[in-house]
Amino acid sequence: FWLDQMKEIENLPPPITKSKNEEHYYYKNGLKYVYPYFKHLQTYAKGRWEQREIGEVFEKEFRNYTKQIINENIKEGKVTINGSRIKDATYIIKPKDLIEYTQHRHENPVCDYEVHIIYLDKDLMVVNKPPTIPVHPRGNYHKNSLTEMLKYEYNQPNALIVHRLDRLTSGCLLFARHKKAASKFSSLIQKKAFQKVYICLVQGKLELSRLHVVKTNIVIKMYGVGQMQNCPYEGTEGKPAVTHLIGFAHVDVDGKEHTYVMAAPITGRNHQI
Repeated sequence: FWLDQMKEIENLPPPITKSKNEEHYYYKNGLKYVYPYFKHLQTYAKGRWEQREIGEVFEKEFRNYTKQIINENIKEGKVTINGSRIKDATYIIKPKDLIEYTQHRHENPVCDYEVHIIYLDKDLMVVNKPPTIPVHPRGNYHKNSLTEMLKYEYNQPNALIVHRLDRLTSGCLLFARHKKAASKFSSLIQKKAFQKVYICLVQGKLELSRLHVVKTNIVIKMYGVGQMQNCPYEGTEGKPAVTHLIGFAHVDVDGKEHTYVMAAPITGRNHQI
């Protein structure tokens, strides 16, 4: 079945390409940068923030903030509570406080790969996501996320996420073009009516056209903020992970044997592949 699907890829329509948006982005040495910009943010105090200093909340719950940075922003009037300026980062957050913050954003760059819309109809859009680009705004990526690029560069402002891929993973993503379609496709994914299949290049010579089953327990190792890796673990700890593999081509890479495989994760662990 998988090998038949590979043949169908050759019959896809030409991709819909972008128009470079130089109002928001600039390009240098193969990377895509976002011009720094101001962003006004506001939120009501969450229950877990109440009776805590605002400096502590920003430092522990948001990346790239320290009490020193927050104090500087407070002195400049960039942070307000209920529309009024506060003295310093020792302000104690109260229930229903409206916290507003004007942020000068400097986003992380991503690789300037082409984002191809490979299928489009009235309900569905299929996008070939390149690596390094997060699917939706998060952390230090906002305009350099896929949903925002679709808005600014591809005139697709209403793309609704149906499923996700990790930032460093490339592959096809489904987007719904309206809420009814989003509900339908999300329901099908929850019922496992879809199957995710990844194409990978692995070291070694794997027997072709034969099902290989990889079973192991995996644990997450943390290497710092936002950096983690799932590692095989021989023992009772961790979570069981099962992946089905089929090799479909042998290739030579720098004088060493490699195999292209199609990998289908049966379980859904983070970074399982």
